[in-house]
Amino acid sequence: MPVGEDELLPQLQRLLEPSYREGRVEALVDDGLAALLPVSKYREWLSSLPADLQRAMNEHWGDPARSSMVVRRDGREFFAIPRLQLGNVAILPQPPRTGKRDDKERALYHSMKEWPSHYFFAVYLWARSQHASDAFVHFGTHGVQEWLPGKERGLSVFDPPMLAVGDVPVAYPYIADNVGEAQQAKRRGRAVIVSHQTPPFKPAGLYQEISAIHDLLHAWLGQDEGAVKERTKLDLLAAADKARILKDLGWEPERASVEFPRFVEELHAHLHELAQTAQPLGLHRLGQAPEEQHRLATVLLMLGRPFWEAAARDAGVRPQDFDEALVGDYEQLTQTVPYRFLHRHLIEGAALQTADPELRESIERARKWYADIGAAREMPSLLAVLAGRHLRTSYGGDPIRNPDAYPTGNNLYGFDPSRVPTRQAWEAGKQAAEQLL
Repeated sequence: MPVGEDELLPQLQRLLEPSYREGRVEALVDDGLAALLPVSKYREWLSSLPADLQRAMNEHWGDPARSSMVVRRDGREFFAIPRLQLGNVAILPQPPRTGKRDDKERALYHSMKEWPSHYFFAVYLWARSQHASDAFVHFGTHGVQEWLPGKERGLSVFDPPMLAVGDVPVAYPYIADNVGEAQQAKRRGRAVIVSHQTPPFKPAGLYQEISAIHDLLHAWLGQDEGAVKERTKLDLLAAADKARILKDLGWEPERASVEFPRFVEELHAHLHELAQTAQPLGLHRLGQAPEEQHRLATVLLMLGRPFWEAAARDAGVRPQDFDEALVGDYEQLTQTVPYRFLHRHLIEGAALQTADPELRESIERARKWYADIGAAREMPSLLAVLAGRHLRTSYGGDPIRNPDAYPTGNNLYGFDPSRVPTRQAWEAGKQAAEQLL
């Protein structure tokens, strides 16, 4: 019998309680919302690892039985593994890296130095061996496993990210506009990416500026040492200063330049917070199209101001009155001329009667983009990965700046030859040529 969403949500919320509140572990076990992994089985697995890894784990975290997630039953010690079992599928919150109830976790999202706790590995050990999982599906865009310590590329089976997942395949629904970190999940998390849509957008002036800074940050992270990396650093500092993010974070430009790697860590976390607060239209649900109004609002942003003004001209609006007729307050969006123009031709099916070729071309693009935002391929793509079938590759990106990122449901790659050289690489090359001359 299918389980309703109203029944699932309270149980899923309870799975998170031990990470934030004392004394919740035993109740989860008693209520059947936690599985048990014998600590002895974990010790057996730990003893099979190279001696230096065992030493590093034990020196950092001490005895596994001291974990706050260990319970005792009939004189034996067990790791409690919060999980909701739905037939053969187990839903688990990804364990925290430290296993401590503090605010340190958020600061460690991008850390590749902090070792995960015994409990972190115990959860994955349970999922691999005791639950005998055929595959892992990492939900949420930006987990912990792909950021664990170890080599940057070509990880061995003994690097922590691989120790966690072992030989179990990993499918990873990932937001389409975060190509840089999707590559981290592929390269260090051994995941097959299944791109999914961003939340639908409303018109917002700051959005493109923040997105450009995020792109620069990942360009710097992925660039080898040299002139291009230095040029990217300078552009990133200038963009962050112009957007007043340096001031928001309490950094002076000189200090940010000298302590740049540390500044990048703070900036990265800050941009993730901004990205969350800049999405007032809710979250995307895998495989589910947004509401009609939200879908049209996203298409409006994709088309941009040239379309908004063309639609206003077509409606007889004078140029001096454009600002009143165009997209402004989101609460009044459906009453604006561009929105009503789109609704009439995309939703109501009205024939387009205009001599403006650019407006005709815009409506053709809008029809395609509106269909692409339907998210129809996301769930079939995830099922294809779990069935071991090939998944089409594509370059992702911000759908407002790069509508070709949609439709989603693709395995994202990080290099698009049509996008090189970058502006920073071009400027660095030009400077090098001028210095040579």
